[in-house]
Amino acid sequence: MIMITPRFNPQVVIYAQIEQRIKEKILSGEYPAGTQIPSVRQLAAELETNANTIFRAYENLQNEGLIYPKKGLGLYVSETAEMLLRDEAYRVLTEEELPELFAQLKVLNMDILEVVRRHADWVKQQGDPDA
Repeated sequence: MIMITPRFNPQVVIYAQIEQRIKEKILSGEYPAGTQIPSVRQLAAELETNANTIFRAYENLQNEGLIYPKKGLGLYVSETAEMLLRDEAYRVLTEEELPELFAQLKVLNMDILEVVRRHADWVKQQGDPDA
């Protein structure tokens, strides 16, 4: 079982932070489809938080279709979890973050080609063999 870091941002409700950490583990491949996630009690003990907080996070993740229970066995990552998360990340990027970036570029009178060049440099720095 992979541990989740017990540090929390005091400005964001804890259950939302727990949800986000689990989503990140799904997207990164640490929690692939079919993986059992820690039980409510286990995660509450690891994170030194109330079990009700973990239960709320897990309930929200179940409602989103990211995890599901196996009777008597625990909670598992759904087969569609990664796809659902990637689809939502793509939606946020294209509908929220890119329009904000474009507005900033306009204010700065910055050409999109400069962004493309900087992206290419960034990809090279990351060591991407396809760059």
